[in-house]
Order: sequence, then C-alpha cells, then structure tokens
Amino acid sequence: IATYSIMTIGTTWGLVRLLFYRAKRRPEAKQLFCLGEMWYSLIGIPVWAVDMLLCHHVRDVADRLPGWLGGMTPHVVWHCAAGMGAYLLTLSCCCCRAEALGMPYRLRFGMGGIVPIIIVDE
Repeated sequence: IATYSIMTIGTTWGLVRLLFYRAKRRPEAKQLFCLGEMWYSLIGIPVWAVDMLLCHHVRDVADRLPGWLGGMTPHVVWHCAAGMGAYLLTLSCCCCRAEALGMPYRLRFGMGGIVPIIIVDE
C-alpha cells in the first residue's frame, strides 16, 4: 500500500505542477485532470479500500445479486473508476503535449456524450 500511495501522490503532484504552475494551460486540460482525479481518487480509491477491508462481507452480498450483476464486487467498480481516471489523466497529458508542440486541438465527447476525446487539428 505504501508504494502505491507514494506513486499516486508523486504522479498527481507532477501533473498539478505541469498543469497549474509551469505554463498557462487551456481549461480543457485542467478540466480533464480534475475529472480524472475525481474518478481515480474520490471514487476508485475509497471503493478499493472498502473491497480490501470488507472483502468477506461484500463477497456474500455480491454472490446474491441477480442476473449479470451476480458476483460483482467493489473490485470491479474500482477497475472501472481507476481505468476512467487513468484515461482522463492521460488525455490531460496529451493536451499539454499538443500545446507544447503548438498543435491546435479540440475536446469532443464520444460514445453518447460520455467519453471525452481529443481531436488534433493539423
């Protein structure tokens, strides 16, 4: 847990410096960072902690869920939240790189307006 925590804090601090302290960044990059941190830190990590601490209790409840939800533990939710958070944080870095290279970009939303996508205009 200590290694994971140090890595997460270090990566987050590096992105904060890149986005908020180094150069003036467009609001889209900052917005993607904030959304990514929300998914990863505010949803993913607490769900992971519940899964780790209450695994036996949660597993009993998960096994009683009906249909395709049967067996779905918080670990599944953690993977979804951490995956979405990592995707958004990576997009934030892509925005920073496009800005550094002087490449104009646009933020669009695909998959029914849910998933943000960066479109680089050349």
